[in-house]
Amino acid sequence: MSDQALPNRTRAYDLYTNTTPANRDTNGSAEQRIRSEVLDSMEQGVIVWSDSGVCELVNARYYRLMNQGEDYLHVGMSRTAYFQGMVERGDATTEMIEQLETRLLSREPFRIEREVGSGAMIAVYIRPMQSGGHVVTYTDITDSKKSQKALHKAMERAENAELSARQALALEQERKEETHSLSELSDWLQCCKSIDELYEIVRQAMAVMFVGSSGQLFIYSNSRDMLDGAVTWGDTELIRNIQPQDCWSLRRGRRFEYGVGVVQFPCNHVQSESIPERYLCLPIIAQGDTVGLLHIAFETAAFEASAIDENLVLFAQRCSEQISMAIANVKLRDELHEQSTRDPLTGLYNRRYFLERSRSAISMAGREGGTIALISFDADNFKSYNDSYGHDAGDYLLCALGELTRRYFNDDEVCCRIGGEEFSILIPDCDAAGARQRAIEFIQSIEAQEFRYRDQLLPKVTVSAGIASCPEHATTLQDLSRLADIAMYDAKELGKNRVCLPGKQSTAPTTSIPVHQQSDLG
Repeated sequence: MSDQALPNRTRAYDLYTNTTPANRDTNGSAEQRIRSEVLDSMEQGVIVWSDSGVCELVNARYYRLMNQGEDYLHVGMSRTAYFQGMVERGDATTEMIEQLETRLLSREPFRIEREVGSGAMIAVYIRPMQSGGHVVTYTDITDSKKSQKALHKAMERAENAELSARQALALEQERKEETHSLSELSDWLQCCKSIDELYEIVRQAMAVMFVGSSGQLFIYSNSRDMLDGAVTWGDTELIRNIQPQDCWSLRRGRRFEYGVGVVQFPCNHVQSESIPERYLCLPIIAQGDTVGLLHIAFETAAFEASAIDENLVLFAQRCSEQISMAIANVKLRDELHEQSTRDPLTGLYNRRYFLERSRSAISMAGREGGTIALISFDADNFKSYNDSYGHDAGDYLLCALGELTRRYFNDDEVCCRIGGEEFSILIPDCDAAGARQRAIEFIQSIEAQEFRYRDQLLPKVTVSAGIASCPEHATTLQDLSRLADIAMYDAKELGKNRVCLPGKQSTAPTTSIPVHQQSDLG
């Protein structure tokens, strides 16, 4: 076979291996065909450029990979013509060719990737040869890219799944912490003995559970026309009272969130010069009755907008529910305690509560060396009032005496209606002389009082009082009460309207009272 009959690729191989027609016959055409087949069967396309920029070799794999024919590139074509054809066909831009030529002149190996018309992704490796020129290999990396893309997507899915799992775990941990906080809050609230203790627990708990927040708890007054400021936390200053129409949550009957929604209309109870960007108002509802309002303001420095989400709002709402139940329980407990310790007619303490307080006070006085005085007094001629004016008038008189007793004696002095028309007052840190003076002034004030029942002036009302002190006269409640009662009966025997100490030591009150006061409760 003549030299001209050889395919271009074979002649290119001859050039690359320095084979001539003379020695080709010597070496044998079989070896040449084998080498040519090896080049053509390679997984990579191969181009060899001479130092002068002429194509010296191109294998069949190149044409298959690039989906080209020999009219695109053949042995003997200049690199300039090859690049010009790429620009004309739109396979590359002039700027790209200039950058490629610059990198070829640097004689440093480099790698580029390009996508061919078939959609395959080809990796092009350019390496300089020691003899000058460059060898360029083309490798189909489509499957590798797909695998990498699939791996990247799988890693993204795994990362997203891990992130979701972490978020779910963090949310679950947050829910557990909220549940624990609510449980602890509920436990403390249920142990409150008074409403003041409840307010203090709310103040501390809200500052801890909503760090960086501030707010206030309002409670409806007995008249139901105002809400009184009960307790604050954070930087909020105590607002003494507000009206129900000052808050949107009370007017609308549900929670109000300022800072979200279409309308941004702050409540009137929020100070206009310092309206927070976000705040909550939650009605405190206990047993179907609105008893107050919980206001929580979120400071932007402590709370990001993304942190004030529905979960935080729901947590605040659950806190308000715990507070509402605790308020209802404390109020019910106070009502029951009031009913169990107060006389329903006069509002003074009843006999059972009086005995408990007296025993405790006498025991403390015995330990600390203190003194206690007991005053027992009884309305004079009370039966005649009932007989002459009826039991309603008698009840009115007892109520009037209870009101006068409450006004005259201090809160730490225990006033009690023992039963019927008999009353007792326990005065701590007081001896017999001090109690006698207090009793004289008290029965004088009663004697000076005018009592009207249904526009009818009742006869003058007087009382007789007996006094005993601890430890001067007795050291036990039983003996103290007995001696005070005996002294009271002695006062009645001696003419009534007077004060007696044990042993019939009587003091008759003066009757020269300059001013008469009038009591008309009927």
